[in-house]
Amino acid sequence: MNSQKIIIMLLIISTTMECMIAQSTVKGTVTGSDSKERLAGVVIRVKGTTTGASTDSKGNFSIVVPQDKDVLVFSLIGYVNKEITIINQSEINVSLDVDNIQLGQVVVTGTQTSRAVSDIPKAITLVNAKELEEKNGSVSIIDALSDRAGIWVKKEGTALASDPQIRGFAGYYVNSLIDNNSLSTLAGEGGPAGSQILGKIDPLSVQQIEVIRGPSSVLYGTNAIGGVINIITKDPTPYTDGSFRLNGTIQSLNSSVDMGSNVRVEIGGSTSRVRFLAGGSYHNVNDVTVGGGFQEKLSPSSGTRYNIDFKSEFKLADEHFIQVAYQNLKLDKYHRYYFPNEITYNHRSGLSASYKTTARNFLWDDFTAGIYLQYKKDSLINYNGSNNYIYVPTTKSIAGDLRWRKQIGASNYLLYGLHYGVDNYVTRLSKDSAATWGKTAPDANWSDAAVYVQDEWNVSARFVVIPAFRYDYYVFKSRPDSLFTVPSGFTMNDFNISPTASAFSGGIGLLYHLPHYLNLTANVSRGFRQPRPDLGVSKSSLSVSVPSIHLTPETATTYELGLKTIQKKFRFAINAYYTTLQNFVTNMPGTYMGQDWFDWNKNGIRDVGENVTQKKNSAKGWVTGLEVEAKMKWNILFPTLNPGWFVSGGFNIMDGFDETNKQPLSKLSPTSGIVTIGFENPEGKRYWCYVSAFLADKFRKIPDAQKKTDQSLWINPQNSQAGILPYVPEYVVYTMRSGYAINENTLLSFSIENFSNLKYRVKDSRLDAPGINFVVGIKVKF
Repeated sequence: MNSQKIIIMLLIISTTMECMIAQSTVKGTVTGSDSKERLAGVVIRVKGTTTGASTDSKGNFSIVVPQDKDVLVFSLIGYVNKEITIINQSEINVSLDVDNIQLGQVVVTGTQTSRAVSDIPKAITLVNAKELEEKNGSVSIIDALSDRAGIWVKKEGTALASDPQIRGFAGYYVNSLIDNNSLSTLAGEGGPAGSQILGKIDPLSVQQIEVIRGPSSVLYGTNAIGGVINIITKDPTPYTDGSFRLNGTIQSLNSSVDMGSNVRVEIGGSTSRVRFLAGGSYHNVNDVTVGGGFQEKLSPSSGTRYNIDFKSEFKLADEHFIQVAYQNLKLDKYHRYYFPNEITYNHRSGLSASYKTTARNFLWDDFTAGIYLQYKKDSLINYNGSNNYIYVPTTKSIAGDLRWRKQIGASNYLLYGLHYGVDNYVTRLSKDSAATWGKTAPDANWSDAAVYVQDEWNVSARFVVIPAFRYDYYVFKSRPDSLFTVPSGFTMNDFNISPTASAFSGGIGLLYHLPHYLNLTANVSRGFRQPRPDLGVSKSSLSVSVPSIHLTPETATTYELGLKTIQKKFRFAINAYYTTLQNFVTNMPGTYMGQDWFDWNKNGIRDVGENVTQKKNSAKGWVTGLEVEAKMKWNILFPTLNPGWFVSGGFNIMDGFDETNKQPLSKLSPTSGIVTIGFENPEGKRYWCYVSAFLADKFRKIPDAQKKTDQSLWINPQNSQAGILPYVPEYVVYTMRSGYAINENTLLSFSIENFSNLKYRVKDSRLDAPGINFVVGIKVKF
């Protein structure tokens, strides 16, 4: 027995020594070839194994290499992967080259980690700084998305603001962010029409737009059934080696169709410890001229926008940073064409502050703590004879976030966080010149506490799994006071309520790297929206809506498959999706004070439009679609052709149905596509010129109820008696854009939009589209 134990011990010792001899430790430093700075977060893997490591904040690494393996692979987003063969080396220094293909194709919205668009298992739309510069005709920042698959951009009735619809969802079903902070509130979007929140951003202050198409509530919270839009504003210039650096930009855009002028001035500076960027703009547009041969002006559709913003970062130490940002924007005398007797004044201000450290410990590799304060006020004056009134909803919001990120072993990157936010919502109504204030609904506080976790698991060199989970807990607290008009049949105590609700969301994304730089993606995600209780009695042309207090979260589950690639001469993405909808809020027949009708005009007769309806979680349905985008350099087919020539295009088709009400969903978009042919200078992009054709098919799937009430379907949105469009006609719109950099500091641009001067209307827009439009821009840096 003793001899057996001795033999076993000898075997163990021998095996241990063999393992020790069969592996070695390699250390080193990784730098960037462009800046010579040390690179943090570089992933190092032993080729052919799952063994890996990453560089620390100072660019240093250490990795154990088996004896039978001798190749290390170094990778970092924005840089070209590099393979190094180890030959009896224990220390190496590596320099990575910048990847100009991926540069500008990196997003943070998908996973809150910088990843290439092709490496995220979700449908991502990215408009980078270069593309924003080329689309110099964008009056609203969302106009830059109007030619992208899966996104439909409509005009609510003014030249200054546009609203996106993503896969059939709009308004409060889309979560809008600015620099990762939510513009959306639990009370709904900004503006008297309940939308147009993205019109409250200066388009010339934006550096990049990132869109996740489909439910994405896990990292960003409520109102993300349609998707997430993250508007990323411009960053200050990089830190210097110690001296103070001052820079600035003056930019001007002028358009003919509305005699519009947008001027922005920026001043920035940096030292070794501080960097900042301050900007201000003035944007004025007059009434829009529509297409056709009559030079018809849409009056009123004018407005003025003022904006100031500031963004700064302070380096407390090499691994500790504080960021502060502020925006203050006002829309002055802003008109919605479909309400000619109204003038709107909008105001939004936002202040954010965050602390970030990349000093690693056993709990995190980096940690961020942030707070965001937002104020929105929307005033509306209606000049309707002697019944003038002012409608002033205001929202004050405060939100705080804690977020940690930690690499677990060589294959897992864990992201987890806490969120808490409160919205204070107030509505006031003033009638006549006496200015007697009243409220159509009680004041209310909304609060949302949430916890979330996400894991980026590199199962192998080819296979990535990203599971995510979130739990939200909501509290709604109404605050009725003497200004609140209590509906008949209720008492004040009936509206002194505090309902609660909770929701789980989550999903799993799969990414498989196929040969030839192809990535196969699959994703299942569950999104939600917590609806606001309806605490008033209101009248529409169809019914009388009565209070609905206890509403549960609306949910949507999306199943998605995709295939995408990004290469030097060719890139494309194709996504097919199917979304099921549950517990959607819809108006259903109800009762009020024991009756199914309400005598609104007190004539004792049941008139048309006096049936009682109530919002209920009763609707279910589905949405499905296919989205395709591609871009190709011509010299793939014709090698002798100048590599600047390219062709690109996109295609979108979708369908959806409300199974409860047996009708199509109201926000479906027509089948559409775009084809672009052009030239861009491959050496520094110093000039460009391209022509695009956007095609939208005829659209007939319109719910009957929408035809009666939606002004976008009236032949004249200002007059329901002018008739109703039986369908949305098809159209083809042509655009030419060009630009030339005189030198590294001066850029000229020129565009002709709708150069066939076609008269048409985008589906769900409440005014006809602009006619031929000449846009001239100049940008000067100093």
